[in-house]
Amino acid sequence: RFPGAQPVSFMRQHMTNLLRENYYVGLKVDGVRVLVFATLDPVEGKPKLYFIDRKNSHRVLMLFDLMFFNARDYRQKNFDKRNGAMREYVLVPHNRHLDKLPPDEQRKWRERQPFQITGKKLFTPYHIKDAFEHPSNLSMKMDGLIFTRASAPYTTGTNEAMLKWKPVEENSVDFEVRPLSENPDEHIFELYVTQMARKKIFISVLTLRPEDQSTWSAEKLKTGTILECWYDLKEPDPDRRWRPMRVREDKDTSNHISTYTNVMKSMIESISRDCLLENQDRIRDNWKAR
Repeated sequence: RFPGAQPVSFMRQHMTNLLRENYYVGLKVDGVRVLVFATLDPVEGKPKLYFIDRKNSHRVLMLFDLMFFNARDYRQKNFDKRNGAMREYVLVPHNRHLDKLPPDEQRKWRERQPFQITGKKLFTPYHIKDAFEHPSNLSMKMDGLIFTRASAPYTTGTNEAMLKWKPVEENSVDFEVRPLSENPDEHIFELYVTQMARKKIFISVLTLRPEDQSTWSAEKLKTGTILECWYDLKEPDPDRRWRPMRVREDKDTSNHISTYTNVMKSMIESISRDCLLENQDRIRDNWKAR
């Protein structure tokens, strides 16, 4: 389980939150969330940097929040203060160091680094249109938005102050897959989510469509594989509505039943991109009035 904060699915009721309170909007990009721990090795006295994800492996880094700095606990600070501290104490010194280097040295330095450090661009909710247009400047795929309440402290685990919005076709659930037949040509699987004490609950059958069968072979979808699936509301056959997106190699367990329930509710309520854009002016007027 990811050790940091995890957003909840954006529901219709959350539109009221955007009207009543100040939120910041960041892009939800196709990647892996990590915690970053920077410290000095107590023996060697050298700086050490750790990326902590589900596999404790190294990933590309985009910064947007801060929990601790120089032994100071920032978790009870507002999000906008934490984000500001992260930029002041991490990004600004990092960029200042690079700016002091000659162009050739900058290029060589960047080539030696395993990742590029950058801050995630944040928008106010009344600039949602700008957030939707921003991905054209990125090399990463955007698959939604993250709304974070400006006044919220940092909360590990499920964080009700962080709202995850996705278009209907990008809403997904991570299932544990079990082949329903020993015959690999049948392309039928059972989908399970997790309950208490890692107990598995059957949700549905996944019947691969002909166009999916070459990509998602029985060899790839073995028992215990964690498969991210999206739900095709336009498909008339219930056994063919779940469609595979990708194998979650960074996970070893399926989503909890509560996550599945919230995702389904979010899809049914379906806050569209147009709905968000239509409310920009009301959000702006309320923000300015506070």
